[in-house]
Amino acid sequence: MLERAAGFARSRVDRPEHRARLAALACAAAVAGVACGGAPVLISAPMLEAEAPAAHATGDAMRTVDGDWAGRGTQSDDRSWPMRVRLSSTEHGLGAQIFYPDEGCIGEWAMHEVEHGLWEGDETILSDPRHKCIPSGSVTLRQRDDGTLEWTWEGIDPNTGADLSARAVLSRGAAQPEDARGR
Repeated sequence: MLERAAGFARSRVDRPEHRARLAALACAAAVAGVACGGAPVLISAPMLEAEAPAAHATGDAMRTVDGDWAGRGTQSDDRSWPMRVRLSSTEHGLGAQIFYPDEGCIGEWAMHEVEHGLWEGDETILSDPRHKCIPSGSVTLRQRDDGTLEWTWEGIDPNTGADLSARAVLSRGAAQPEDARGR
């Protein structure tokens, strides 16, 4: 009986028409964690299995960018904040769930590979309960030789019309950026 139930659940998630609903429910659960818990809490949403990870040959080893990353973003106006990212390969490129804990914002990236180790795309903020995040922008992600990822963002502040940019170096697997602990 459990096998049949698991097969049913898996077949519903695999259908494209159910993916959007699943993503909306996951976002609602994450928002509830931010809004109800006082301090923002990252709630892992169910991730769809990727058809093939975004892997690149470096010597004899294959490196993938799929997984959890963290770093500290610095904006062109000198503001900085911690950020956490869960990257996942998709049939169309590279996707991500993004969380800015200090701002309480949750968003997503949709990117395509421009060349080996370089992705470009868009960031869309899905939840901004404190009204601190810019709703959208362009993102670039570059895989560096040391195994980290260089992230850049460009957008326009909707309140002032000013062009803004931001950058960060993301490290693999850190639950929280090193320099954000103890704040």
